[in-house]
Amino acid sequence: MVDKIITWKETTSLARVTGVIVRLTESGGVKHIDEDGVIRLEAINQGDIVSVQTSLTTVETPDIDTTGEVVPNPNPEPTGDAVADTKAPVVTAVKVESDNSVTVTVTAPVVTDPNKEVSVQVIADGRSYSSVGVTGNGDTVEIKAVPQDSNITVQTTVRDTTTGAETVTSNPVVATPVAPIVTPEPARSEAIDKATIAAPTVTAQAEGSNGHRSASVAVPSVPNFDPTKTWATLMIVDKNGSTSAIGLDGVGKVVNVDWLSPTEQYEIKVVLRDLGTGQETTISGSRLP
Repeated sequence: MVDKIITWKETTSLARVTGVIVRLTESGGVKHIDEDGVIRLEAINQGDIVSVQTSLTTVETPDIDTTGEVVPNPNPEPTGDAVADTKAPVVTAVKVESDNSVTVTVTAPVVTDPNKEVSVQVIADGRSYSSVGVTGNGDTVEIKAVPQDSNITVQTTVRDTTTGAETVTSNPVVATPVAPIVTPEPARSEAIDKATIAAPTVTAQAEGSNGHRSASVAVPSVPNFDPTKTWATLMIVDKNGSTSAIGLDGVGKVVNVDWLSPTEQYEIKVVLRDLGTGQETTISGSRLP
């Protein structure tokens, strides 16, 4: 059985591989000639059973081999391009969206039998699986967020609701385009913020009538602060990691913090979070008390 499909790279390590390694054909599956003499393709997916044909009459499943030996395919596949079955789904478009995700448009075949349910599946690199139910009227559906730079198998599954029998028809493997991964520009410079933004300081503290402690914390001004690009937060953290967080607006001022333990020590810090990159810059201040 195919336990894992690896996208091979020069840096791929076989140190922890404990089985037979088989290189998939460039077509991503097994080409075969059907009863009409037409070359078809059966895609190989994770979980499929793989056997080795040792002669014209003998087919066996290989024993587990822990030596990491790469086993070549002893039976070359038919030459020529595989032709999609007339009952297979049709891929009408593969496009990169404005957010660099990949969308595949698929038209399902017409199935007139009212006792049959139809669904369309997209399997990327034999692993990632998406399934959409459709009618038997030849619906066109869009499968979104398909992995970029991958080999995808598009197939139709027709299930007979009376017998439970399923018929799967697939098309030849389709390659999705390489979608550039856009790295967002950071809204701020961590180095500049650490060098120029003052640390928060405790300016006063007192014990309230309720037995808890309150404190006044001077928070720094954040130059060029844009709340649509950055979150600023004052955090009061106890020794166990429990945190009280107060949102800031980038303006230097004194913030009052209440309901603090009279005996606990707290860490005071301002955290700036870049909403585009997720980068956080911490400006650590004085401890309390």
